[in-house]
Amino acid sequence: MRKLLIGLSTLLVLLLSGCATTSPTYKVVRGNYSKTQLKEACDLNDAKACTVLGVIYRDGEDVKFMYPIAAQGVKKDYSKAKKYFSKACGLNDGNGCYSLGYLYYTGEGVKKDYSKAKKYFSKSCDVNSAAGCEKYEKLKKEGHWF
Repeated sequence: MRKLLIGLSTLLVLLLSGCATTSPTYKVVRGNYSKTQLKEACDLNDAKACTVLGVIYRDGEDVKFMYPIAAQGVKKDYSKAKKYFSKACGLNDGNGCYSLGYLYYTGEGVKKDYSKAKKYFSKSCDVNSAAGCEKYEKLKKEGHWF
C-alpha cells in the first residue's frame, strides 16, 4: 500500500508540474502510449517520456490506470527505472531527478545512499521541482550531510 501511495504521489507531481511537454513526435501525458512510443520519444531526448518510462518500470502494472497500454504486463524493473530517471535528470527534468533521488532515499532497487539522494533532490530543486526542494530540506533537517 505504501509503495502504491508513493507511486501515486510521484505521478501526481508529474502531472501537476507540467508533464504535458511536446516532443518532436508525441505529447506525453497520461494516455494510451505504448512503451515503444515512449522509448522513441525518450530516444529523441523527450525528458518527460523518459520519466514516464521510469515510473512505469519502477511501479509496473500498479500505474496501468494512468498508462493503460504502456504499463500493461510490465514487471517492476528498478535497473530500467534508474536508467530512464537518470536520462531524464540528465535532460534537466525535475521529476526525473526527484524520482532518481527517491530511489536512493528509499533504497528501492539501489543501495540506499543519502548522499546521492541529496544530489538528485538538489538538482530537482534547481530545476524548479517543489517536491525536490522539500526532500532536499528534509535530508538537511535529518542531518544527512555527507
